Amino acid sequence: ALARLAFPTTSGLPELAAGLLAFIPQFTFLHAYITNDGLANLAGALGLWTLARVIYAPDAPDAGVRRAWLLAGLAASLTLVVKMTAWFVLPLAGLLLLDRWRRGLRSGAQTGGDLATWLAALCMVPVLVGLIWPDFAARLLNAPHTGGIRPDYATLEHLWGLAPMTHASFWGRFGWVNVPVPRPLPWALDAIWAVGLGGVVYGVARAGRALDRIREARRGPMFWQILWLCLAACGFVFILFIGFNLTVMQPQGRFFYPAVAAPVLWVAWGWSQWLGAGRGSHRGLGVVLLLGLLVGINLWGLCAGLGSAYWG
Repeated sequence: ALARLAFPTTSGLPELAAGLLAFIPQFTFLHAYITNDGLANLAGALGLWTLARVIYAPDAPDAGVRRAWLLAGLAASLTLVVKMTAWFVLPLAGLLLLDRWRRGLRSGAQTGGDLATWLAALCMVPVLVGLIWPDFAARLLNAPHTGGIRPDYATLEHLWGLAPMTHASFWGRFGWVNVPVPRPLPWALDAIWAVGLGGVVYGVARAGRALDRIREARRGPMFWQILWLCLAACGFVFILFIGFNLTVMQPQGRFFYPAVAAPVLWVAWGWSQWLGAGRGSHRGLGVVLLLGLLVGINLWGLCAGLGSAYWG
C-alpha cells in the first residue's frame, strides 16, 4: 500500500516490496504463531502508511488533511499499547507537523488543528484498553524496559556485541534465536538488499530523471518528503532498539520489523532503477525472477533451519 501511494506509476514495485518483506524467513516464521509481534508490525506499517497519506493528502479542502491526521492518530494509538519498538511513529508525526508548518503548507492555526486531531485519535485505543484492563498503566510502567539503564550495558563493547545476533535473527534465527538458518542465506539477503540500496543511490544521483518517472510533476517534492520520512523511521526504531537493549539484553532483529516497511520500500525502488523504466516485459521479467529467488531463499531457510532442529 505504501509503494502504491508513493510510486503509483512504477509497475511491479508494490509486488516486489511486498515480496522483499514477506519472504524474509524470520518474518515468515514470526507470523506463523500468535504473539504481539504481528500486531506491532501491523501497527508500525499502518503508522508509516498513514503518515505518508498526510504527505500526499490534498491541501484543499482542509477536511482531507484532517482526515489523514485522524487516521495517523488512530494508527499511532494502536502502537502505544502493543510494543515499544512501534513507538517510532510518535516522533515521526511531530516532525511531519513541524515540517509542513515550516514550509508554509499549513498555517499555524491549521497546524494546531492537525495536532489536536492527531492527539485526540492517539488517546482512543489506550482509553479503550484501560477500560478492559484497569491495571493497564501499571503493567506498562512495570514492563522490563522501564527498569532503568544498566551501567554495564551502557558501553560501546556491549552495544557492538549486539550486532552479530541482531543481524542473524533479522534474516532467520528461529525459536528463542537458537535455531539458525544455513550460513550463506543471510549473506544472500544482504547482497539483494545491498543491490537495491545501491539502486537508491543511483536513482537519487539522477534525481531529475528519477522524478520524471513518477510522471506527476506535483509529486516531485513529495518524493523527497517520503524519503526523509522513511530515513527518520529507520533512525527512530534504531534508537528505540538501543534504548531497550540498555535495560534488557534482547538483541533480536524482530524488533526492527515494525518499521521495516520503510527500508523495504526503498530497496524495491532501488531495484526498479536497475530494472529500467516503463511497463515493458523486461521489468516484469526481472520482478518475477527476483521474487522467485526470494521465495526459494525463504523456503530454503525455513526447511533447512526447522528441518535440522525438529526433523533431523
